[in-house]
Amino acid sequence: MFDVTTRTGQIDDLLANICEELQLSPTQHSTAEKRYQAIGKWLSESALFRVARPQIYPQGSLGLGTTVKPQGRQEYDLDLVCEFALRREQFANPVHLLDAVELRMKESEMYKSMVSRKNRCIRVTYANDFHLDILPAIPDPSQGGTCLLIPDYEARAWKASNPRGYAAWFAERTAVRKFAEAAKRVDPLPDHQNAAEKEPLKLAVQLIKRQRDITFKSAADGVAPISIVLTTLAGHAYSGERSVNDSLNVIFSGIIAQLPPYGRLRVLNPKNLNEHLSERWDQVPEAYPAFSAWIKSFQRQWAEANNKTGIHGLTSLLEQLFGETVTQNAVKKQASRIQESRLYGALGVGAVGAITTAASAATRRIPRNDFYGD
Repeated sequence: MFDVTTRTGQIDDLLANICEELQLSPTQHSTAEKRYQAIGKWLSESALFRVARPQIYPQGSLGLGTTVKPQGRQEYDLDLVCEFALRREQFANPVHLLDAVELRMKESEMYKSMVSRKNRCIRVTYANDFHLDILPAIPDPSQGGTCLLIPDYEARAWKASNPRGYAAWFAERTAVRKFAEAAKRVDPLPDHQNAAEKEPLKLAVQLIKRQRDITFKSAADGVAPISIVLTTLAGHAYSGERSVNDSLNVIFSGIIAQLPPYGRLRVLNPKNLNEHLSERWDQVPEAYPAFSAWIKSFQRQWAEANNKTGIHGLTSLLEQLFGETVTQNAVKKQASRIQESRLYGALGVGAVGAITTAASAATRRIPRNDFYGD
């Protein structure tokens, strides 16, 4: 938890509460894991795929702990990799691997009406809940390690990737222990984390993605910056700040400092430099200028938030940035927790700065909160 006796701590606590509103709930996480495991089991039991020893593991926000409920719809976007022990020489056309996974999913009475084809994945949609995107892949021996090749339907070609390597890199950036290179057929999902338990970088990424969704909700297809680009830029810029607020300030400054005066920024997978994460900016001409303008505007708005002196002014700005309902719920949660603890005279700050509800010699009582009094 955050030390709500300080203004920075209160802002951090509000931001964590907002992230809690946006991310998968423990129940949703449990449901996602069951469905993810079921899909992995179904693919692994295929006679064709059993020979190819498929390994199924999460990627993207599901594996990184940065899920954010999409703006304007119910479904979360969740991704999993299905890695086959096959060689590219076994495919006359990379798309045949996508075809095989789609065919296998449609063999199931449960899944066949839920399956659709995307450019690089097979999507299984659970209405009003979330969809799971299955990304077929094979090892890339030319790069080694955990590098992969994935089929691209539109290009009719293999594309470079490295989801496991990327997850390990992001874990290092958040100072979290690396994901194990498990040899299991279906890796478990990372444990659900409450927002208050998360590292500042994860929370900062969630907030940036949410603001992106709000800003670009009416934009043309392909204009909004994709999550992997924002996550990578944030990961590079982050430098170990303990405060979410400080992390956002450092990330904005770091990203903007990288913007070249001419041309566009190129964002690569730090664990596979052959994977061009920002290639969409080449395909949609207006997308990069829109990103550049948005990140500069976000920095200005966040500087304004830091200059607000009272909870009411800050709340109004947070509502604009992250949404009215989630912000109001976050403010109510913080106020209720502080008031409840005050009523019992039990709210204090321990020696390491963490909130505590147990009185002791090492704990100082929290005084009247002037920030809420504005």
